[in-house]
Amino acid sequence: MSRLDQKYTPFGIEVSKTSFRQSQKIAKSRGGRVFCGNALLGLDSFEKDFFSAAIMSAYLEHESAPREVLQKILRILRPAAHLIIKVP
Repeated sequence: MSRLDQKYTPFGIEVSKTSFRQSQKIAKSRGGRVFCGNALLGLDSFEKDFFSAAIMSAYLEHESAPREVLQKILRILRPAAHLIIKVP
């Protein structure tokens, strides 16, 4: 999990069990959580309109189902929310 300003509550999805354990410690300490598994299942773990913003950093170019991921993220973003996608 990258550095995130302390005013934000971190949530995430991590496929690597090692990275999950590290990220979950940080997220839990700040009131958030991390899902361990693939993105499609992870996105389903959040309810509709849950997020006011989301960041996909160096991820989407590795996803085998990017269209489905983007459709699912739209479901969990609030209206007028921001989605930041960073690819190399």
